[in-house]
Amino acid sequence: MLALIDMDDTRLREVARWCVTKAYKFAGLADRPWIAPALATLHAGDPLPSPFDDPATASAHFDVECRREAPDRVSNRQGVIYSIGEFDPFDMGPISRPAFALPTIFAAAKPDPRQAAFEALYGASVTYQEDARELHGQLRAAFGIAPGQP
Repeated sequence: MLALIDMDDTRLREVARWCVTKAYKFAGLADRPWIAPALATLHAGDPLPSPFDDPATASAHFDVECRREAPDRVSNRQGVIYSIGEFDPFDMGPISRPAFALPTIFAAAKPDPRQAAFEALYGASVTYQEDARELHGQLRAAFGIAPGQP
């Protein structure tokens, strides 16, 4: 979404945090007891708490939790079809929405606000896959981006 290019750093941080929240809620992660404090900390602008102080540690924690919740499940994947016969940058085939949502918090915490916003938006868009256009519409409404503005 090219409209982000013209935003100031404060607004870009707001976009990045908004994208993380949307991705985590959509993927069913936002209310988990070990994740909710990290979201609150991100919104406060403070350094992320453990296990989010290190992406590898957070990912390992996530993997353990997934195995505990579904020990007999081989994969946490769900089939998603976003487009048929057209190139779509958000169509990654069958994915685990939570696994794609998880790294958006690290994107949003990057030092460069523009990079944080674009990477968090991309991660949220892939998490939403076939509903990415809905996400983008919500982003436009939330941040006053006119329809048709790239």
